[in-house]
Amino acid sequence: MKTILNVLLVSLLFSINLFSQNIDFGNMSYKEAIVLSEKQLVLTQQIAKAKMLQLAEMPEAIYKKELEQAVKSFDKNFRKLQFNAKELDLRVKTVLGEQSLSWFRYKKILEKPVIDAKIFLKKSESLLEISQKTLTVIKSEAINKKQLTYFRKKDKVKAKANSQIENQKMQLQKMCLYYAASKVIGKKDEGSEIATTYLDLYDELIGATSGLEGSELNTSEVYNTIEEIKELIDNLYKKRKNFIGAKVPLEKVITTTGSLESLLSEVTEQYSLL
Repeated sequence: MKTILNVLLVSLLFSINLFSQNIDFGNMSYKEAIVLSEKQLVLTQQIAKAKMLQLAEMPEAIYKKELEQAVKSFDKNFRKLQFNAKELDLRVKTVLGEQSLSWFRYKKILEKPVIDAKIFLKKSESLLEISQKTLTVIKSEAINKKQLTYFRKKDKVKAKANSQIENQKMQLQKMCLYYAASKVIGKKDEGSEIATTYLDLYDELIGATSGLEGSELNTSEVYNTIEEIKELIDNLYKKRKNFIGAKVPLEKVITTTGSLESLLSEVTEQYSLL
């Protein structure tokens, strides 16, 4: 009888702990808020990329639709975060307020018929920085409130790997953004600042993929997907001389980064089944 009571007590404590984690960020858990904030980083760069591709005179209809959908997703996610943060600490509400102002100003720029590409890149960086700050503050609050505990080691490893994948997706969007900007700005890229940025992002992508390759979660299916990712990255490297000089066709970079993002989503899906 005592053993049964102990089991029931442990189960009750587990349920209470699980319930508390589900409501600590409003109607969400802190873990869910972190995942949503990570997706916001990807969306900031997807929005900027889609707009820059329009400036580069790529097919208008395709990137107009991508831009509209990405803006809609960012808006929806942000409203969800802000609504659920109503009863949270001032630090979280303050940073979300800063992000709200930055996002409002950024949308005004998106609506302009004529945009200076260099100024647009700076505004894109500003939105990304405040979005990263938001993620950092939410993570910090979660740690302070001990809301990043996991009952299984595998779940903790998964969360870390998925976070790395979202960061890689953000870098892919940003790399495509800056490569498109190099086409728009051309020889006016003083000091090759834009070219240096997309090359640095390419190198970071290689490093991040190597890190993903060493994950203890990897199955044979995941390794196969990672091999496909490495092959696509290598194909760009083989054209590195042209890549440095922005002589690779923009369509090639768009297709490659899009394929890489799809493959990274496959890895996330494969991890979810473990």
